[in-house]
Amino acid sequence: MGKRVRVTVQHTQTVEFDRGDIPVNLIRDVLVKNDGTFDGNWSLGDVQADTWVVNSVEVEEVGK
Repeated sequence: MGKRVRVTVQHTQTVEFDRGDIPVNLIRDVLVKNDGTFDGNWSLGDVQADTWVVNSVEVEEVGK
C-alpha cells in the first residue's frame, strides 16, 4: 500500500437569495439537517451564484 495522507479543507460558502415567505429558521433547520443542502441534492449554488472562500487546508500523514 502507498503512503496515505488525510486532507481537510474548511470553507465558507456564501449566497444571498430572495426567501419569499419562508421563515429564516426553517431555511437554517433544513440546511443543518441536510448537511448544507436543501434535500441532499439541491444546494445553495442551485439557488443563486455562490462565493466560496477557503478558510484552511490541513494535510497530515496517516499510517505508515
